[in-house]
Amino acid sequence: MEIHRKKLSINFTLFIFILIWIIQAIFLFTLFLNNNLKLENKLESKYDAVINILRNKELYLQQVQDENSATKLILEKSLEWITIYENDQRILWDINNSSLPSDKIFNSNKYRYLQSAININSNNYHIIIKAENKDSYYSLWTEYLYFLLLSLPFWVIFYYIWYI
Repeated sequence: MEIHRKKLSINFTLFIFILIWIIQAIFLFTLFLNNNLKLENKLESKYDAVINILRNKELYLQQVQDENSATKLILEKSLEWITIYENDQRILWDINNSSLPSDKIFNSNKYRYLQSAININSNNYHIIIKAENKDSYYSLWTEYLYFLLLSLPFWVIFYYIWYI
């Protein structure tokens, strides 16, 4: 009788905790997907803003000449982390770092990039937009691993409570 009680207690505890682990994995994965979709939307809206600025470049250049212009402040803030080449010449680069990202940074998990080439008014533009990616597969797995490790002591406690 004691052996069956022990087996039942272990099986029930394992069932409960595996169910909790599966629910946590689903929750973390949906959170990960949701945050990455928001990041993609942010990149696309920033890309649309850059295209609008490039199409109306002359208008913006006139307003930027004035040092006290509000447009200058808005443009500087909206063009953060953007690199633009016009006819193979860099005209704007990452305002935060003042340097073009290397291939190693392009392949990193820390940033997400959107690259595009477009022709506007017979000028060829190559646009690179960078955004910080706070949710990567690495952070997803480490958070899940921490959850698993922190739940193991509770599994033992739950087993003894159920056994008694």
